[in-house]
Amino acid sequence: MTVPFPAWQAEVALHLGDFHLDVTLDSRRPVCAIIGPNGSGKSTLLRCLTGSYTPQSGRFQVGEDLLFDTDEHVDTPIEKRRLGFVPQGFALFPHLSALDNVAFGCTRAEARVMLERVDGRGLAIISPRQLSGGQKQRVALARALAIHPRMLLLDEPFSALDPSARQMMRCLVLEHIHAHGLPTIFSTHDARDLLFMDPHVFVLESGKVVQEGPLDELINSPQTPFIEEFFALLRAAEKTD
Repeated sequence: MTVPFPAWQAEVALHLGDFHLDVTLDSRRPVCAIIGPNGSGKSTLLRCLTGSYTPQSGRFQVGEDLLFDTDEHVDTPIEKRRLGFVPQGFALFPHLSALDNVAFGCTRAEARVMLERVDGRGLAIISPRQLSGGQKQRVALARALAIHPRMLLLDEPFSALDPSARQMMRCLVLEHIHAHGLPTIFSTHDARDLLFMDPHVFVLESGKVVQEGPLDELINSPQTPFIEEFFALLRAAEKTD
């Protein structure tokens, strides 16, 4: 049985010093990707949606739930937005074990099941200080999935994994997304993520969406040098997969 995906919409206008982020996104497909050069605003956008940054103006709604709206004076606290977020750097609590990190937003039983799903059964009692980058990424993904989120926001979610683990985690995350009807936005620099996840793609450059569309459209009609180069790498990746 297909689980329906709630529609979502995000408008964000944020000024940080000389940097201006001004974007509008919405759900063209259940899974959306954000790509762009370093400094284009990908991580900043995701942090605005989580509530870590407060835009000067904007709106963010998932299904019937209005999480942020400057006109309506709505600013739902981070802990009540129920968003599964994997940031760069993972943001694990160093004083908690891997299991307790995953259990921060759910029961320990649920956390143990999810940790096993990401092939992290042997990590349960280990401190984040003792984990490799790839292990930390597994724990961070498990924590994001285990809280029964209304939406996933994933910032480079597979970057620290080795190739075989990366493929396994792509499969697991995509399966979870469709099994639970979870709208998802993820950022990536890895063309293979796009090949596997088949998202609707938004391209950010200098804080603005310069092109968006399905993969085929961006591959065949790139509108900036960055997009042309990125999808040249995608075609190369496709040939080697």
